[in-house]
Amino acid sequence: MSVRDARPGGEIELKAQRLDELVDVDRLVDREFVHGCRADLAASGALVVEGFFSSDAVAAVVRSCAHREADAFYASSTHNVY
Repeated sequence: MSVRDARPGGEIELKAQRLDELVDVDRLVDREFVHGCRADLAASGALVVEGFFSSDAVAAVVRSCAHREADAFYASSTHNVY
């Protein structure tokens, strides 16, 4: 599985070949977890699932974006997307 950046040469290779190597899929079929996620989403209009991606997947994405850090937009905000 590869991820391509818009710039030339901006491609990285993720070692994962299956979804369960990127995401903790066991939690996604846990009824109690899903119920809690739905309740959180209904209450706040947004859902943050801590630890959704594996640490290896996050590290690969961070490495792939490091060369674009100077292009990043930073903002401090206390409101949600709505």
